[in-house]
Amino acid sequence: MRVKIILCIMLFLGTITYAQKKAISGNVTDATGPLTGVTVIIKGTTIGAETDFDGNYTIQASTGQTLVFSYLGYKTEERVIGNQTRIDVKMVEEQTLLQEIVVAFRKQKKEAVTGATTKIDKQILERVPVASLDQLFQGNSLGLNATSTNGNPGARSEVYIRGINSPTGGSEPIYILDGVRITGGDFRALNATDFESVDILKDPSSTALYGARGANGVILITSKKGKKGEGVIEYDFSTGVSTLTDPNIEMMNALQYRQFRNILSPGTFTQAQLDEVANRSTNWRDVFFRNSLTQRHQLSFSGASDKINYYVSGSYLNQQGTLERSDLERANLRVNLSGDVKSWLNIGTNLSLGFTQEDVADDFGVNTNSPVTQAFLNRPDAEAFNPDGTINGNQVFGFNALEQTRINSDVREQTKFVGNIFGTAKITDNLSVKSNAGIDFREFDRKRFFRPGTNLGDQQDNGQLLFNNTRTYTININNQIDYNWRINDDNKLDFLLGMSFERFRNRTLGVDVQNFLFPDLDVIDGNANVVDATGLEDNATFINYFFNTDYNLKGKYFLTGSLSYSADSDFNVNNRFDWFYSLGASWILSKEDFMEDAKWLDYAKVRASYGLTGNNQSSGLYAGLNTLSTTQYNGNTGLISPFTFNDPSVSWEKVAGYNLGVDFEMFDRRLKGTIEGYHKATTELAFQEPIAPSTTITGGTGGVINTNTTDYEVTNTGIEIQLTGDVVRTDNFLFQLGGNFSYNKNKVNNRNGVTGISDPNLGSAWFGDGEAFGTWYLVRFAGVNPANGDALYYDANGNITNVYDVDNNSVILSGKSQYAPINGGFFTYFKYKAFELDARFSYQYDKYVSNNSRFFTENTNFSGFNQSVEMLNIWQQPGDITNVPRAGQGSQFDTRLLENASFMRLKTLTLSYNLPSDVSKKIGLGGLRMYIQGQNLLTFTKYRGLDPELNQRFDGFSYPLARVFLLGLNVKL
Repeated sequence: MRVKIILCIMLFLGTITYAQKKAISGNVTDATGPLTGVTVIIKGTTIGAETDFDGNYTIQASTGQTLVFSYLGYKTEERVIGNQTRIDVKMVEEQTLLQEIVVAFRKQKKEAVTGATTKIDKQILERVPVASLDQLFQGNSLGLNATSTNGNPGARSEVYIRGINSPTGGSEPIYILDGVRITGGDFRALNATDFESVDILKDPSSTALYGARGANGVILITSKKGKKGEGVIEYDFSTGVSTLTDPNIEMMNALQYRQFRNILSPGTFTQAQLDEVANRSTNWRDVFFRNSLTQRHQLSFSGASDKINYYVSGSYLNQQGTLERSDLERANLRVNLSGDVKSWLNIGTNLSLGFTQEDVADDFGVNTNSPVTQAFLNRPDAEAFNPDGTINGNQVFGFNALEQTRINSDVREQTKFVGNIFGTAKITDNLSVKSNAGIDFREFDRKRFFRPGTNLGDQQDNGQLLFNNTRTYTININNQIDYNWRINDDNKLDFLLGMSFERFRNRTLGVDVQNFLFPDLDVIDGNANVVDATGLEDNATFINYFFNTDYNLKGKYFLTGSLSYSADSDFNVNNRFDWFYSLGASWILSKEDFMEDAKWLDYAKVRASYGLTGNNQSSGLYAGLNTLSTTQYNGNTGLISPFTFNDPSVSWEKVAGYNLGVDFEMFDRRLKGTIEGYHKATTELAFQEPIAPSTTITGGTGGVINTNTTDYEVTNTGIEIQLTGDVVRTDNFLFQLGGNFSYNKNKVNNRNGVTGISDPNLGSAWFGDGEAFGTWYLVRFAGVNPANGDALYYDANGNITNVYDVDNNSVILSGKSQYAPINGGFFTYFKYKAFELDARFSYQYDKYVSNNSRFFTENTNFSGFNQSVEMLNIWQQPGDITNVPRAGQGSQFDTRLLENASFMRLKTLTLSYNLPSDVSKKIGLGGLRMYIQGQNLLTFTKYRGLDPELNQRFDGFSYPLARVFLLGLNVKL
C-alpha cells in the first residue's frame, strides 16, 4: 500500500513539473547574423516576445508547448519545447517570390508582380530623422529623382519618376497614405518614422488601376502596425547641430573690395581708406547664418493579438535652420487600430494629426529683401550694426535685411489631419469585400508683418500685415471586391473589381492691413485699416472604376491585366470619361527544370508590361471649362470678363509605355539585383496659350486658353540597375555594398510637320526637335578680347562677334538640360558584433544650371555690391588673358553663367552601437541603440554656386541645405 502511495505522489509531482512554466531563451539568426524584431509566440496563445538587437529572446513557456518564430521575408519556424531551456533558431529567407509587395489597391506576392516597383529601405525611414519624408528619396530609390527646393527645414522636394512627362509641370507622382490620396510635397506635418514602408510604382502595369492619374507613378505609404506578442514601448530621441554647407563661392573681403573699386575707378579710395579696412571686414555670411540646434522626441506603443492590432505614437520636432529665423516646430499624434469584430469582419482606422509652425525669414531667391542675397552682396566694408547695437540700415540696398530676420516676421502654421476608416468582410474563403473612406484635411495660415519703421513697412502706409488662410480637403472613398479562384493546383485566378471616388475642395481668404496705430500690435482689428481682401473657392470631383485580373500557372508563369474608366469634373461634360489599361507577364526562370544545374542562381525572374495611363495634373482646375473674373469700374465691382477660353475637347495627357525587367539573386543570395528597361511617350500634351485682351468681352487684360496639342510628344527612354552584395559575411562580421543607377533619355519630338520653338514658360529653353525638356537655348560666350577687354560671343554660324544678340545668335545647346539624365545612389554597410557603420551617397550627373548668383557677383554693372574674388582677374590692359571682361562690360545671360551642376554627396553617415541583450535585460530594457549621424557631410562638385542639389533652373542665391550632426538614442521596453 505504501509503495502505491509513493508512486502516485511521484506521478503527481511529474505532472506538476510537466505543466510548470520555465524560462526559454535563445538566439535567432539568419545567414548574415542576428535578426532583430523576430516575433516569438507560444502557439495557440497571445503570449510572445521579440528578439532584441543581438537576436536574443526570453519567454516563459511549458514543456510540450510549441514556439512559433516569424519574421517578414523569412519562413516561419516552429520548435517544440522539451527538457531544454535554450532554443536557438537559424531562419531561412523566403524565396523572394513569396514576399509581398504593395501594388495599387492590393498586396501581391512578388512572384506575381509583372510591373516595375521599388521600395525605400525600412531602416532609412526609421534611422534617418528628417523634417519631411521626401527628403529621404534622393539616392534611395531606383528610378526616382528627388531634389530639394531650398534649405529651409521642412522644404518640399520636387519628385519625378522616370523623367519629365509633361511640358507644363504636371509630372509629379501621386501619394497614397493608407489608402488615402494626400497632397504631394506636403510632408512636413507628417512623421516619417511612423511609416512602415514606402513603395514606388513606376510603370503602367503597376499604376494602371489609378487610371487617369497613374501616368507619373504612384508612391504608396503604409504606416506602422503592431506585432503579435507582448506590447512594445519604444522611445526615440535625437539632438544635434546644423551648420551651413560650404558654398563653392568666395567673396571679397573689405580690402579686396576697395582695391577692386580702385581698379574700376582709380582714386575711389585713398591709401588711408585702404589701410582702415586692412584688418576689418564684415563677413555677412556669419551675420545672417548660424549654427542651429535640432531635437526630436517620439514615444510609441504597439502590439497585437489574434483579435486586435494597435500602434499609437506621439512625436515632437524642433529644427532650426542655419539661416536666422528659419525654424520648424512640429507635433504629431498617430493612432492605428484594427480588430476582428466577427470571425468574418475586420474593421479599423488610421488617424494622423500634425501641427507645424514655421518661422521664415524670406521666400529666398534673387531679391534685395532676401537675407541670403544680402549675405553675399552686402559690402564687406560696411558694419552690420551701429555702435549703439541697433541695425545699421545704411547698406548698398538702402536697408539691412536683418530687419527681415529680427524685426519683421513671416509665420506659417499648418494643421494637417489624415484619417480613414476601413473594413474587410470575408464572404467566403475566396470572396471578400473591402471599403475604405478617408480624408486629407489641411488648414494653412500665413501671417506676414512688416513693422512700421522698417524698409518694407515704410514702402506701404505705415506698416503692413498680410494674412492668408487656406483650407483644403480631399475626401476619398474606395470600394472593391476581391475573388480568388483556385481552378486546380496549377491554375489560379485573382479578380479585383472596384471604384474610387474623390471630392476636392479648396478655399482661400486673404487680407491686407496697413497704417498701424500701434506698431507693435500685429492683429487685424481697429488697430489698422483693411485696404484689400481677396478670396476664392475651388471644387473638383474625380471618379474611377477599375478591374484587375491575375493568372498564375504552376507558380512559374503569370499574366496581369488591368482596365480603368475615369472621369474628372475639370473637363467638359462631353469629354470627362476615358479608358486606360495595362497588360503584363512574368516568368520565374529559376523554377524551370533546365535550371536545376545552375546552383549558383538562387532566383531569376523576367517581366514585361505595356499600358496606357493618363495625367490630369498638367491641365489644372477647370481645364475644359470657360472661367470668369470680375472687373472694377469707377471703384465698383461690376462687369464680368472671361479669364480663360478653353477648348471643350481638352482632356488628359495620355502616356503609353512598356517595361522590361529582370530580378535575380545568386551565390547563396550574396548578390541581389534588378535591371529595368523602359520607354514611354506622352501625347495630346496640355498647353496654355495666351489670348489677346481684345478677345475678352470687356476688352480687359486677356488671359489663357487651355488646349491639347498633337504637334509634339514627350518620350522618356531609360535603363535602371540596382545591385546589393554581401562582400564578406560571417557570424560576427558583415560587409555590404550596394547602389542604384538610373539613366533617362528625355526628348520632345515634333509631329504634324511643325518645328521646334523657344519655350516661353522656361526662359532660354528650346522645345522640340528631339531635344530634352529644359534644354538650354543661349548665346555662346567666346571669351574676352585680349586687345581691348571686350566680351566676345559666337553668332549662330559660329563666327566670333562682340555683339550680344539674343534674338539672332541664340542656339540650341544639345545635351544640356536642367534635368540630370543620370542619378542614383550607393551605400556601404559594416556590422561587427554590436557595432554598425552605414554610409549612403547620392549623385546626379550632367545637369546644367544658369548660375544667376554669378550674374551679380561677377558683373561690373553691380560693382556697388560685393563681388567674387574671380573679379580680381578683370581685364585691365592690352595683352591680359582672362575670362573677366573689362569695366563697363557687364555680364549677360549667356553660356558663361551656364554650369554643369553634377555632384556626389555623402547624404548620411551613421555609426551605431546596440547594447548587448544580457546587459539590457539586467537593466530592464528590451533593447537599446545609440548612434551618431551626419547628414550632407561632403559634397563633390565643380559647380560654383551655393548648392548643386537644389532644383533650380536659374540658381539665384538659393538657401543651401544644412550639414547636420546628430546624437540619437532608441530604447525599447
